[in-house]
Amino acid sequence: MEINNLYIVQTRLSSSNRILYSSEISDQVQEITFKFTKDVRRKISAIRGRFLSPIYHETADVYGLRICREGQRGKIIDNINVANRQFKGIDGSLSAEVVFIPLDLEAVWGGELYEQFRLAIKGQIYKEVMDRVKKIATRPGALPTRSKNSLLKILDRMNLINVIDDQEITDQIKMIREMVEKELLFPLQEQLEKDMFALTNRGANLEL
Repeated sequence: MEINNLYIVQTRLSSSNRILYSSEISDQVQEITFKFTKDVRRKISAIRGRFLSPIYHETADVYGLRICREGQRGKIIDNINVANRQFKGIDGSLSAEVVFIPLDLEAVWGGELYEQFRLAIKGQIYKEVMDRVKKIATRPGALPTRSKNSLLKILDRMNLINVIDDQEITDQIKMIREMVEKELLFPLQEQLEKDMFALTNRGANLEL
């Protein structure tokens, strides 16, 4: 199987907490003056959250590195460009940028590194689905259509996160989808707990 081009995604979005100057009051107290007002800082934080969230949710988290496919770059660039324009509308010194660092596909495909990718991607998928299932499963009565559709949308995103197109991961996402469609949430929760436990034990034996 051939892996599509993969990239480490590095985003650079201006911080809301730029310091204009600071002065030391005592050994334990320091007075800080921010460059921007509280209202402006809130706007900057909102832009960061609005445009970083899709990147975090649609890329693979491999030991702290955000990994995307070739086909995802365009959407990420478009979002960052919009964020940059919104920043400039607040202050010309603010900016949003993204850098894509190509990965060595031969190294990714080879043995231990590929297995580390698989474990990291599985862990990300299990955790996100589990967190959502736990919230929904505790509610009494039948599964609301809205909650069910929300879970199915999460699973659509999980296919994006499977940046290495690993067949085992694809099959597991399909299995989870079938259980959601049949509304078998408690059996799904039990299965995910077992898979996460096994994954933790397996990952502990790997050299990272």
